[in-house]
Amino acid sequence: MGSALRHLLIRAPNWVGDLVMATPVLAAAVSDERFERVTIAVRAPLERVLADGPCAPHALVVPRRGETSAWRALAADAVLLLTSSFAAAVRAVRARVPVRAGAALSGRGALLTHRVVPPARDGRRVPIPTAHLLRDVAGLLGIHVPELHPRLSYRDELAREVRAALERRGLASGEDYVLCAPAAAFGAAKLWPPEHFARAQA
Repeated sequence: MGSALRHLLIRAPNWVGDLVMATPVLAAAVSDERFERVTIAVRAPLERVLADGPCAPHALVVPRRGETSAWRALAADAVLLLTSSFAAAVRAVRARVPVRAGAALSGRGALLTHRVVPPARDGRRVPIPTAHLLRDVAGLLGIHVPELHPRLSYRDELAREVRAALERRGLASGEDYVLCAPAAAFGAAKLWPPEHFARAQA
């Protein structure tokens, strides 16, 4: 099947953390010589996550409206859905993408031609690491993901700018420090407890 797929469309995750965890899959896909073309559809705010790396030339910002039309215009042979949304699978069907691979989540299993069914126990989904699930989804199209460690690329110029900014704040090069981003879109359930921050500071 894989040898017949010339143009692969990948719908990237919508959240920063999920996109970072997807970078091994994206890198494996763009380096897979079976595909003549790989397009990574990504939301505008997240395009910068892929900047300066091997996936940047393949990134295509998808509009908030008209995403289905944009997909149809690409005329892809297959779509790899790295999101778990029902709407993404519907778009793939409406865009007439013949091969649709993804995780059978959010009630969209029937819309996929190739699916990974996450394990369940007593009627409830068993939690598995996102990186592992994304790797299994990529495997549906024969994409081999050799390792699951996320990789972010950056320009030397950017590294120098960040280093200078840290030094202006009193953090010398080589000095140990902890960088925290204490925020979460879904509220306190995803936040580290305050006492943990205090313990790290101590």
